[in-house]
Amino acid sequence: MLAEACALWLDLLANDDLQPHHKRVSQRFNQAMTTSHFLANAVHPVNSGQKLTPSHHSVVQ
Repeated sequence: MLAEACALWLDLLANDDLQPHHKRVSQRFNQAMTTSHFLANAVHPVNSGQKLTPSHHSVVQ
């Protein structure tokens, strides 16, 4: 469930319709996401950390 939550947040950040609200979505993303979310997303068999940024990957390593 952590992996899916992370993937959904990453989708929200990339959503073009939400770009006028990107700053606020990004703030909430930073409040909600933890190292555990990034790790779960990175090792999830479907997500495999594909949408994680290099800075998110560095947190996991």
